[in-house]
Amino acid sequence: MGKLKTQISAVRYNAAESRFEALVTFHGDFGRHSVPASSAAPLTAEFDQITDDLLRDALAQLSQPGTLSAHLATPAASGMAQDMPAAA
Repeated sequence: MGKLKTQISAVRYNAAESRFEALVTFHGDFGRHSVPASSAAPLTAEFDQITDDLLRDALAQLSQPGTLSAHLATPAASGMAQDMPAAA
């Protein structure tokens, strides 16, 4: 597997649940895979702690069956590159 890059969307505080939430997207040779993540860190927590928690939660979600997620495969990963006609 090649390099894996991560992107954390806008982090929001859910006051009803007392937690931070964000969508974490993993970018790799397989395409993009996005999962929701949350952190039960207090409202006064440092941003680095919150984003570390969100990343850890997202990684754990990837291995859980039935997790809500979105996956967009790259043309090369899905085999579409060979099937697509060349642009004129």
